[in-house]
Amino acid sequence: MNRVERIVTLDILRGMALFGMILVHFHQLMEIPSTGVEDLVGWVIWMGVETKSWATFAFLFGAGFAILMRRAEARGLKLIPLFLRRMLALALFGVAVEVLFGLNILVEYAFWGVALLLVRNWSTRALFVLALFSAIALSVYSTVSPYRRSPNRAALQKAEAEGTYGEAMKERAEAMRWRWSQPRALIPGSTFVLFILGLLSIRHGVFADPKAARRTIATAMMFGLVSWTLAWFVLPKLPWNNGFGIISDQWLALTYIGGIIMLLAY
Repeated sequence: MNRVERIVTLDILRGMALFGMILVHFHQLMEIPSTGVEDLVGWVIWMGVETKSWATFAFLFGAGFAILMRRAEARGLKLIPLFLRRMLALALFGVAVEVLFGLNILVEYAFWGVALLLVRNWSTRALFVLALFSAIALSVYSTVSPYRRSPNRAALQKAEAEGTYGEAMKERAEAMRWRWSQPRALIPGSTFVLFILGLLSIRHGVFADPKAARRTIATAMMFGLVSWTLAWFVLPKLPWNNGFGIISDQWLALTYIGGIIMLLAY
């Protein structure tokens, strides 16, 4: 792919999201005595970076799918077999990563990536309604069916702390098998919401002509900032501490994404 075909803004956002993930994981693994400054660093990372980095990745996944779809159609390629092969490869790689290292996000990406394929041609209004439903669905389900941890959680923690690497792999595989056997795994959540928003951003030229889409971008940025503010400073003070997926600090990622897009545009 030549430089003319690339959307450089997407590359910059990927780099920022990757840097954010590295920063979060690095800070989580550091064992430094707590001080006033160290507490401040942790506070900033947790409130400003933690969930926003992976949210940016999910948004970019949806945008990348829309670009792949557009280019496949332009070249006369069959999108469905192409994308399904990619999702199968991602799922297999995700299973290996989870068993080997305990990181479980890639299988989820593959699963909901296939779901995105099924709704790719829906109207913007229908996709927006689906995104709204997906944002709320998991929160509602959690309200009526409290989250249950894997039955082998204690065994997994013991294996990772004291057991052999083989024992840890075995327990991770069992935890993964249990998680995907639960109804919760089939309920859309914020990952799917961000996939949809990424797809819509390409459909409506957010990256191709951000100045023309500045009202849409500004609306998304404002929503992200207001939702983040309510999630941190208002919701915890209310008797019913549940934002039902709409009030959530991770939506601040939309503010970051929009800010970078407009900064580069101007």
